[in-house]
Amino acid sequence: MLKLFIGMISKKCNENDIRLMFSPYGQIEECRILRGPNGLSRGKKYFIRQQLPPLSWQKLDN
Repeated sequence: MLKLFIGMISKKCNENDIRLMFSPYGQIEECRILRGPNGLSRGKKYFIRQQLPPLSWQKLDN
């Protein structure tokens, strides 16, 4: 299992937006937006997936 942390994403994004952005790189098992005590997004997300194909790292890095 791979857990990927993503920062600097618009606070307007929701879980579905993140899934749509990253689904071309493989199936996402879980996607969670980190929220503050007030329930608002902190602009940080992570998702969990089984594996990430090697070429996907190059695409995500560009």
